[in-house]
Amino acid sequence: MRDWREAAAAALYGPPCHSSAGRDVVGVGVAPEPDWPKIFQQQGLRFSPPLPLIDDADTQAKWYYRLKREYLRARAEGRPFENPVRPRTLEWRS
Repeated sequence: MRDWREAAAAALYGPPCHSSAGRDVVGVGVAPEPDWPKIFQQQGLRFSPPLPLIDDADTQAKWYYRLKREYLRARAEGRPFENPVRPRTLEWRS
């Protein structure tokens, strides 16, 4: 048995029929369950949600987004770009 659903179906209705003809006669078949987490994730990603960034591990990613945002604002307002990132030494262990 592959999982508990198949075991429960076998206990209630007998062993599963692996041929389509047997399934049609008996009327019992265990359909594969859809991958719900993947489906929900795909639906949620349609709306471009903000990505959660971890403080220490994603510091460089945060810097990138701050630089990009400032660059686009400076271009839209027609002013020179000013670096919003203060100098900092990163220290982490893997």
